[in-house]
Amino acid sequence: MLITRLLDLSKTEYLKCENFSKNNLSMIVEKRALTFESLAYEKDITIETNIEEKINFMCHKESIDELVSILIDNAISHGKEKSNIRINLTSDRAEIKLEVINKGEAIAPDECEKIFERFYRNDKSHNRKSGRYGLGLAIAKNIVNAHKGNIRAYSKDGYTTFEVKFKIN
Repeated sequence: MLITRLLDLSKTEYLKCENFSKNNLSMIVEKRALTFESLAYEKDITIETNIEEKINFMCHKESIDELVSILIDNAISHGKEKSNIRINLTSDRAEIKLEVINKGEAIAPDECEKIFERFYRNDKSHNRKSGRYGLGLAIAKNIVNAHKGNIRAYSKDGYTTFEVKFKIN
């Protein structure tokens, strides 16, 4: 599993614009949210979506799908049982914004940048047996960077938000 994730990380470092095509980002996010509902159900977590329709984006579809998967999986893994996860996808004339918001343990302000580093694990109490190696958010950041976007995380009032912004081409 670790080797697979390292290969995934390596692939995202070499994404090129010439491999991008116009894709319906709204559909990608909606499909990915649906595939995680059973995993969320196991933790008694509800996934709520607010997805603006027909947001088209020049992107590498498989990597954007991976980005959305990483963010939702992370929200479920670190979310409190019997809570909800909100997934928002909106756009205006200048940018597209994706937010994945969960209720759970807060990320300290000084750790909000570190969590995107390779092998960084905010929660020291979990061990490698959980199958989490601290690579998912590093992969997510590489994907966002390849698409000339920004990703950040912050916690406020008991909720943690992962926010991704892409400029509209």
